[in-house]
Amino acid sequence: MNTNASQEIEPARCCRRRIEPWPRVRGRAFARGISNEDAAHIIRVAGAVLRVRQLTGTDLPAIERHLLCLRPSDRQARFLGNRADEMIRAYAHELDPSRVILVGAFDPSRRLVGLAEAHPADTTAEVAVSIDPAFRRRGLGRSLVWHALALAFEHSVQAAEFVFSPDNRAIVRLVQTLGGRSMTSGRMSVSLSADGAARGMRLKRVARDAATLRQSSRDA
Repeated sequence: MNTNASQEIEPARCCRRRIEPWPRVRGRAFARGISNEDAAHIIRVAGAVLRVRQLTGTDLPAIERHLLCLRPSDRQARFLGNRADEMIRAYAHELDPSRVILVGAFDPSRRLVGLAEAHPADTTAEVAVSIDPAFRRRGLGRSLVWHALALAFEHSVQAAEFVFSPDNRAIVRLVQTLGGRSMTSGRMSVSLSADGAARGMRLKRVARDAATLRQSSRDA
């Protein structure tokens, strides 16, 4: 398991699509954190309005297409190895949303452009994130990870672990913004316990949006 928030590159050809606007939405919500209750599943990134929700089994084909659009360098960052298409398809097919927490962002064409995964094991979850190149360095990865952690926290997960290539500075910066600490080279941990006022308040705020993400997944 690994994370992909590597350097910005041009989108793969299969990922280049014209972005059409969603219908007008009320309020404003930004990738740094969803704050408007009326638009709790709406964020604006790189000039596009994205819908964020928890993913279900019906979204597995979209997850597969998203992961297949990753370029070799991004696959290396995400999986700690340049996975072939067949391996990525098998990985996507084996994902079980009843056991893995999946949060995704969809652009106006209903294409999955960001994915956060939390794989719980007892009180710890291993977390991975992959973002379409056009939406990187905009806070989308951080937003998706926070919402995945909020859902994991509801399932008694107390810590999140990130495993990555030591030269992936982007994911290091992302985890640091979450209050993460280094464990060993290429491994960082984020405590989900409310042992700090700011972290506790933010987890509670994001956790309130978790119910909206689940409802959005049912309404999709």
